[in-house]
Amino acid sequence: MLTLTILDRLRHLREDRDLFQEHVADHLGVTNQAVSLWERHTRSPSIQHAAAYARLVNHRLVARRGNTIVDVLTILPNLGRFRKLHGVTQAALDQRTRATRACFVEARCQSTGIRLITLQGYLAGLGYELVLIPADVAEVA
Repeated sequence: MLTLTILDRLRHLREDRDLFQEHVADHLGVTNQAVSLWERHTRSPSIQHAAAYARLVNHRLVARRGNTIVDVLTILPNLGRFRKLHGVTQAALDQRTRATRACFVEARCQSTGIRLITLQGYLAGLGYELVLIPADVAEVA
């Protein structure tokens, strides 16, 4: 599962920089227990927390399809528009993902946000994978 790989990479990047879970928790405004649960794959962080964690270790969370790289935080406010740009209807995406209805994901992005694992499934339905890249890699849309 890709989300596990992202969380494992974040943990390894944190450890490579000699950062403790407490430092990550303080930086993100969450508890140490929350960071521990993410790193043990017991709970999925929100996209906002995952992106902030990535920035802390000098990386970015992006959607990638072939050579196209799009920063997740730039598409999040307009996820429905991003889907429409790819010519995919909500019904078609619902059939592809089978997990979460597209309208639910798009609405949640506008209000309280969504979990990393939920966005992973949504983007997979559009042919993208969710990956971490070094912060200095340019966006290609």
